[in-house]
Formats: sequence, structure tokens, C-alpha cells
Amino acid sequence: MTSAPGCAVPLQQACPGCPRLELGERPPVPPGTRTLFVLVPGLLGYGWEWNGAQLALGQLPATSVLVYEWDAWASLLASSDRLTAHTRFLLRRLPASVRKVVLLGHSAAGLLVVRAAAALQPPPGVRLEVLAVGAPMAGCGFNPWSGDNLLRTALPIALAGRFTAWPAPASGVRLRIFPTGPSDPVMQKRFGHDPADPSVLPPGVELEPLPRELDHNVALGHVARRLIAEERAAPPGAAPAATRAEPDRATSPPPQD
Repeated sequence: MTSAPGCAVPLQQACPGCPRLELGERPPVPPGTRTLFVLVPGLLGYGWEWNGAQLALGQLPATSVLVYEWDAWASLLASSDRLTAHTRFLLRRLPASVRKVVLLGHSAAGLLVVRAAAALQPPPGVRLEVLAVGAPMAGCGFNPWSGDNLLRTALPIALAGRFTAWPAPASGVRLRIFPTGPSDPVMQKRFGHDPADPSVLPPGVELEPLPRELDHNVALGHVARRLIAEERAAPPGAAPAATRAEPDRATSPPPQD
């Protein structure tokens, strides 16, 4: 895959060895993986802010990490639909050992993962969590005259306006949103508009505000460490009630899309 257009820090440059989620290619998820994280960087690409998150996630046994790269200048509608297609492709091809998939979007990518959460269905025996960290879910409001809910406009331009509503997560999908505080420049109010306005969030979302002083980028490592603590606190062998009996999908014939 070539570098995503418009990214200040392309994945190939920042982390050439990072396993990627690519449509049409067997997902590089080793057999024996129980928890799979899919990282979705923000508009500027895969920068230093992911270092702490990757270090924290690497501490968990039986854990794998994939990175999804996207075109920063595509529209929210196109980008979220493409992410949905990639994630569906992944969910159909998981090793049978996988019990949990976490789709983690940072900053503007949080908008992509929230829209995708409405269209994804976890396979039997797999928990699917969708997380948005430091995402201006109500838009940044730089330009109060730009219009609302510009789903078909290039995302950097649409973010200057406002978003007023989001679809609810699909059945079986846990949606968690971690807004950063006012010390984060992305979340500062402009013209009376709050980028973290909770009234725009859908029903069923779990809102988990982060410490007010937490930096936009440092927030990723903070959330990753919280996820690790949750995994370690879970009862040994905890798994969803439904357990898959089908053969390992890494060795089964790929399903037709």
C-alpha cells in the first residue's frame, strides 16, 4: 500500500514494520491471539503520539496490533465506509482464538470509528469495542458559517463546521468515547461551540472523560494503559458467552465478499 495522501506522518515512514489492515490481504493476526487492537491514526498520520499506546499494548500476552491507514482528504462518509469495509473483511477472517477486537480511533479518526460502529456486527464469540479518543465529535467550530454535518466534504474542511448527531452503535458493539479536556487545543470552545458537546452523541455510548489537563496526544497512552489494566483485572479465561466452534479462519477458505 502506498502512503495515505495528505498524511504528515505516513505509516510507511513512521513504522514500516507495523502490521497493517489491508482489504484483500489476509490479516496478519497470529493464531493464538485473544485480543486484537486495530489502531486508526488521526488526520496527521502515525506520529509519536502512538509510541506510548503501542508500548502499553505490547505488555499484554496473546495480543496483536494492526494499523489502518486512511486518506486524510477524503470525506467522512467515504472514509468511514472504507473503514467499515476493511473491518468487516477482518472480522470474517479472524483466527478462532480471538475473543475481543478493539477498534481505536484518535482525534479525527474517532469520527470514522463512531460511524463504523453503527454498521459492524461482531462474529459469534467475539466482543467488539469501538473507542474514540480526543475526538471532536461535535466538530471544531472554527467556521460557524460552513454548515452542519458535511459528510461528503473533505474531512479537514468539514471539521471546521459542526456535527449535530451520530448513529447509535449496532447491536453487540460497545462504543466508548474518551473526550480530552479544555487544555487540549482541539477541544477548546470557539464562538460558544463545544467540540466535546455530549448532546450530539448517540444513545448507548459510554462517555468517559479524561483528566482535564491531559494533552491531545498523550491521551492515547493514558487510554492504552487503562485498557491494559481492564484486561488484567478481567477474570482468568474470561470470554463471551457464545464460543465459536468453527475451524481457525486463518486456514479456512476465505468467505466471499
